[in-house]
Amino acid sequence: MDSIASHFHRNGFFSPIRVLSDAQIFSYRSLLYDTLMGKLEDPLVSHRYVWQLHLLMPWLAELVQQPSILDAVEQVLGPNILVWNSGFIIKWPEDNQYTSWHQDRTFWGLRPERAVTAWIAFTTSTRENGCLWMVPGTHRKGQIEHANRYAKGNMLSRGQEIDLDISSNKAVAVDLRPGEMSLHDVSIIHSSEPNTSDEIRIGCNITYIVPEVTQTLGPDTAYLVRGQDNHRNFFLAPTPHDSESKETKEYYAKTALERGNILAKESSVN
Repeated sequence: MDSIASHFHRNGFFSPIRVLSDAQIFSYRSLLYDTLMGKLEDPLVSHRYVWQLHLLMPWLAELVQQPSILDAVEQVLGPNILVWNSGFIIKWPEDNQYTSWHQDRTFWGLRPERAVTAWIAFTTSTRENGCLWMVPGTHRKGQIEHANRYAKGNMLSRGQEIDLDISSNKAVAVDLRPGEMSLHDVSIIHSSEPNTSDEIRIGCNITYIVPEVTQTLGPDTAYLVRGQDNHRNFFLAPTPHDSESKETKEYYAKTALERGNILAKESSVN
């Protein structure tokens, strides 16, 4: 049977991987409802500050370090691992929100692109409620030109969409059960459709990188979760211990704003 690494490098993604038990995912989902759902009007978790939530929420800092997750990521990236980003993508029942065909790497400024996105299902993720769709092998195409369309309902920050016709019969649906994870290359072409079901769809996105990666668009922050960082290309973030403390909130607001400013820049596409 193929290893995670060989399948990943050939196709650009791998799934499903069971990383959390039913009890664990129930606990994390409850924590999400308690800490995030109740703060949708809080400036710290507004649309402007949805980056690097592991620097604000101690339980999410714990999640991004789960050995079951890191063991799978290590098969792809190796023993030294940093978290570059974490957050949640929530699709409400019978909602028209979607993501167009795109590559994650396009506006991130990370070079080289030795990064992987872990997508953890907090709820069932199906074709009906808007699961991910991947186009196998497209991670080998390099950077593809994107057009910023800002279309209504597009969850991407610029409504970015690759300027390429994607045949639907080449795409693969990534169905996941709660507690399962998919890994995908930041260069693979992927998308997701609207949630046409009567159930919420929640996914936790975590982007892992290796220490050799640099940020080409300005000073940036990352969080060491396994191994060593002998390159120091990023400011290393501390572990949050209390999401309500002034120190944690101020640090998170500062780093999230800096990240937002980086992502607002026009990086070169090549």
